[in-house]
Amino acid sequence: MKANKKHPILRSLLWIIFLSIMILACLAVIPDLENRKQQEVEIINNEEINEKQPSVKEVEYTTAKILVAGDIMIHSPIYNSTYYHDTSTDTYDFSEIFKYIKEDYNSADYTLCTFEGSLGGGDLCGYPFFITPKIIMTNLKDSGIDCINLGSNHAYDGFDQGIQDTVNELDSIGLDYIGIRKDTDTKPYLIKEINGIKIGFIDYVYESNSYKALNGLTISNKSSPLINSFNYYHLDSFYDEIEARYKEMRMDGAEACLIIMHWGNEYQMIESDIQDTMAQKLCDIGFNGIIGSHPHVEQPVDLLTSTDGSHQTFVAYAIGNHLSNQRYEYLSNEANGQTEDGCMVNITITKDSNGNISITDLDFIYTWVYMQTTNGSNEYFILPLDDYKTLEKKTGIEDLGTDPRDSIQRSDAIMKKGIMKVQSALPIAISKKQPAIVPNKIG
Repeated sequence: MKANKKHPILRSLLWIIFLSIMILACLAVIPDLENRKQQEVEIINNEEINEKQPSVKEVEYTTAKILVAGDIMIHSPIYNSTYYHDTSTDTYDFSEIFKYIKEDYNSADYTLCTFEGSLGGGDLCGYPFFITPKIIMTNLKDSGIDCINLGSNHAYDGFDQGIQDTVNELDSIGLDYIGIRKDTDTKPYLIKEINGIKIGFIDYVYESNSYKALNGLTISNKSSPLINSFNYYHLDSFYDEIEARYKEMRMDGAEACLIIMHWGNEYQMIESDIQDTMAQKLCDIGFNGIIGSHPHVEQPVDLLTSTDGSHQTFVAYAIGNHLSNQRYEYLSNEANGQTEDGCMVNITITKDSNGNISITDLDFIYTWVYMQTTNGSNEYFILPLDDYKTLEKKTGIEDLGTDPRDSIQRSDAIMKKGIMKVQSALPIAISKKQPAIVPNKIG
């Protein structure tokens, strides 16, 4: 009976212990509930704040990649070669010349090159006047060229008929062109929308005398207004005209403007004083890039700042021959192999969704014209030199030797310093409307 009397006391102790545990548990939960309530209030407040703030969009970017190659001249040893001329049908095909370079053409969104010559107005000729088989344009288009710079000192080699034959052929196959226009109702420039960016292109050639002539041939009144040309003796007139056309390009929607200048002195690997003066003026007018042709050799690259300090312009004074028969063995007195060298300028223009536009990349791809002779006929290839050590493996050409390396060294000696200067300045602003906005991340 004594043991039974202890049970009520034990039960009471257990109840006291149980109630104490429950009280302590409740005391522990209350602060946690308060914390959760406070967090919920903060989240609601943050959501209310965010709803009141304007939504911020991610900045989007679009790019346009433009490739500009040098001068193409079809000398008679090229079009007379049995590699390109089928004598049984008297037809021509130059497409094989571009088989190793066309990948570069097609890597860009829009590719241009300079053509020196005419597609009609007389019999075929390769020097001192250039009248070339029309098929060259189809070959260029099929290889990846989109636009032909026609403004050269050989543009009038076929006289009035040559001008019309040339533009008619380009129109018929759907190739763009600048430097020459079909009629005075056509704009003297081209505006091309590339991936949503409108880019203006214009091309000019120097006149060979104090009057309007090309290659010593006086231009007729019929063709004169169709050719974009300037005269070294009347530069003020040129500056007035090109500034007016630049403004017109901008009014027509061009967001960036590039000019191709056929200028300078042949076989001179340094630009002339007059080229420097003209380049600065073109920079002051507002052009974003200047690319030169005509000297048949490369000339330096530079970065110019406008006189008012508002913007910068890159200039490649001359980018050399892209295709020709101007070989070292023929022109050793004028150049030491430099007429075989060329450069392609690869320009990346970027536009963001706020309207800011800039040149974000400038790449300079050296090229070299390979030639070999079999049974009196020459075979030519334009070779890109950006990975010259693998050229033999890629092309199967076994007799390259040190020629590609030597070409690079010649090009570097002329262009490398300026290339490094412009590349170190990237990005080069074209227009700036508002700063890029990076959205805030909440969480």
